[in-house]
Amino acid sequence: MNESALPALDEGQPSSAVSPPPSRPSVIPAITAWSNEQPEKTALIAQPRLGLTYQDEVSTDRDDDYALWPRMRIIPGSRRPEFTRVHPLRQRELMREMLCQVCHKEAAHDARGWLFLLPNARADWPGWPETMANRHPPLCEECVEPAAALCPHLVGGLAVRVKQPVLHGVYGTEYRLAPNGLVAIGPRTVSYEDPAMAWVLAAQMVRILNVCSIDEPLTAHLARSAMR
Repeated sequence: MNESALPALDEGQPSSAVSPPPSRPSVIPAITAWSNEQPEKTALIAQPRLGLTYQDEVSTDRDDDYALWPRMRIIPGSRRPEFTRVHPLRQRELMREMLCQVCHKEAAHDARGWLFLLPNARADWPGWPETMANRHPPLCEECVEPAAALCPHLVGGLAVRVKQPVLHGVYGTEYRLAPNGLVAIGPRTVSYEDPAMAWVLAAQMVRILNVCSIDEPLTAHLARSAMR
């Protein structure tokens, strides 16, 4: 319907028209899962000495280091972005290729290292985040602020430069074979060298952060931006 077909309102008269639905944010991180991106209904099976697999497993079900990943629909932009959910296969690509988790382009890196935004856990151990097992892909300079605003896990986070983000393994759900079939034990981070990886269905790729320094000026800028 065009504007000329709408009835005119007297000045001061409240409108009875239905409010338009809220618009999407202008920036939606590449790592974000959309509401139509759900797991495919494919049953896991177990081979007693080999671990988890699919009945019809294909090469794309595993990464280069042989971790098994969920089969997920890949249709970004479909329906609603769900900012509390990470798409496992996009997270894997971003982390392996060191791409920005927001814009999907090359992440920022210079003499200080690669740029990451991490939840503030400075009190966890002396020297944090040194040796941290990290599941958050890096960022480019332009996308740090949107990431801090949009990603629930990164609100109030710290900007960190990392010289040696070493590919380590995966975070996922560990299973065991019981008399009545597979049983989920719970979440676990496991290295690619650990034989237990055969019993983990990966959800996110993990890098160990070595030679780290907190970017205090950028962190302060993010804190000021959050207060506006």
